[in-house]
Amino acid sequence: MVLKQDFIKNSHLEQHVIMKQNAHKNAGEIYEVIGNFKLSKNHYTQALKIKESDSWVWNKIGMIEYQRYGNLEVAKKCFEAAISTRPTLQKRSAGICPILVKLAEINFKLCDYTKCEELVDAIMTRSNAPNIDAYSKLFAMKMKAFFHSLKGEDSQKAEMLKRLEKTTGQPGCSYHDLDIIKSFYQKIESSFMKYGSKGIPLYDKQRKEY
Repeated sequence: MVLKQDFIKNSHLEQHVIMKQNAHKNAGEIYEVIGNFKLSKNHYTQALKIKESDSWVWNKIGMIEYQRYGNLEVAKKCFEAAISTRPTLQKRSAGICPILVKLAEINFKLCDYTKCEELVDAIMTRSNAPNIDAYSKLFAMKMKAFFHSLKGEDSQKAEMLKRLEKTTGQPGCSYHDLDIIKSFYQKIESSFMKYGSKGIPLYDKQRKEY
């Protein structure tokens, strides 16, 4: 008798699969909110097994790996997948900027400064889009000013800082308030105190990176 019910007769396998995936996504969010990141990640992973091209899930796992576990390489791959699984128009839009910010941070922490600057430039090209979020825009401008400073491009640095001040309406804006920049200078200072001027090379001759 149950098989004769309209719900069963009119149902499709695809609908049940989608419902199952959404159940895992919802459970993943619930466990993430209450701080059980192991179970959260498990449910997100199960959702990916059902639909591997779900950009939202890749981004969620990336955030857990990055912010909670500090697994930079794993998080990097997740964020890259979060972008690659999006439709072409979305890849070109400012909507992916928050993911680009995380990728830029990760590459910076991995000392791949060239890749980090490429990602910053990718955000900058979207900076005039109406839907760009404020943090991504300011992050890109601060990081660009930092890279100009690192390369001794003082005039470009000054111009970018002026642009930053104009955008925020606040004088004296700088990149030194970014956590990754603070950590960068702390690492240099610590290394200098321990090893001297050869503590941290800012330029890798083999990879041609800063």
